[in-house]
Amino acid sequence: MARLVDSGKNGVTAAFAATQGTPAVEIHLPNGTRVCLPSGDVVMLRVCLQAAGELDEPSVSSAMSPGREAMHDLSEEREIIERLERIETAVTALTEQRLVQKWYDTATAAKILGKAPYSVREWCRLGRVRAEKRACGRGGSKEWMISHEELMRIKAEGLLPLHLRA
Repeated sequence: MARLVDSGKNGVTAAFAATQGTPAVEIHLPNGTRVCLPSGDVVMLRVCLQAAGELDEPSVSSAMSPGREAMHDLSEEREIIERLERIETAVTALTEQRLVQKWYDTATAAKILGKAPYSVREWCRLGRVRAEKRACGRGGSKEWMISHEELMRIKAEGLLPLHLRA
């Protein structure tokens, strides 16, 4: 799954992709080369864009004698930096989104709810959450599994009331 994030002046495109569950930025260069970087590697992204001619570093001579060319180079560089920031923001937002699963184990549900895994297991055990026991691993042990619908219900409505046994 890839989503176009930005397209550059030299035919360079940057897209967000999740390969094997790991978020990454794919950069497609005009010559057909494809570079795949970890989502947080902005330094490498700058190097790739610079190599593709998308990002021009101002030369020392143009920086020393500010003229129209230097001003043009600086405005172009600011535009590229703004684009990089937009790409980084988009990648960060996409990596923070969670893939929807049908069922979550207690550790994942705890992370989503901002609680400790022990608390979520206790809620399941006490019937405060609608959960099912499913086989896990190789042994006869089972672990609690919580449906996506139940997780959304917990976030919206809270826990079920505690029923004390007499």
